[in-house]
Amino acid sequence: MLFDESLATARQTFADQFGMLGSRLAYRRYQRGPAIPVSEAERDAAIEAFERKARWLSWTMLAGAIFMTGLSLAVALLISVTWSFLVLGFGVAVLVGALFVGFRRAWVSSTGTFNGRTPIARELDHDEARRAMLSKMSWGQLGIGAGVTCVVVGGQALTHDLFHGWYRLWLVGGAAFLMAFAFRAWQKWRWQS
Repeated sequence: MLFDESLATARQTFADQFGMLGSRLAYRRYQRGPAIPVSEAERDAAIEAFERKARWLSWTMLAGAIFMTGLSLAVALLISVTWSFLVLGFGVAVLVGALFVGFRRAWVSSTGTFNGRTPIARELDHDEARRAMLSKMSWGQLGIGAGVTCVVVGGQALTHDLFHGWYRLWLVGGAAFLMAFAFRAWQKWRWQS
């Protein structure tokens, strides 16, 4: 299907909020909140509800993208190309905002029945949450991220002089991404040793 891979990733990220705590199944909002006891049926229902909402949202976003592309094309043909770029830019901004808000609502509303329950464990502190996040991040992901950054900036360097004008922002952005990947790698190395 069209969105299967991205929906599977979103589903797995949502499902990662559920895990065993001792002998009990618990839900931690954003993988760091207080541990709330849940049953397997409640976990499965929440995951299914999130997946259903996320699939609906994905198809809605596709329809919105097709509509905005058609509207931009109509504006280009009837008014001017400049206005069509403005319409398309505005449409993309609206779609990205709607996607963010929609996924956030799907994420929160799928677990709304867990609110008000007594937690069985406290919220993870900052260091515990960071360790949990770094344990799920592989060295390969960090390497691929740094590699993609180098390829993108290098590709720009082949066609533009990155030391003049606004093209310097490619160097600044690339350096910022590489420093972020290096910092995460250092944190992961420090935590594992």
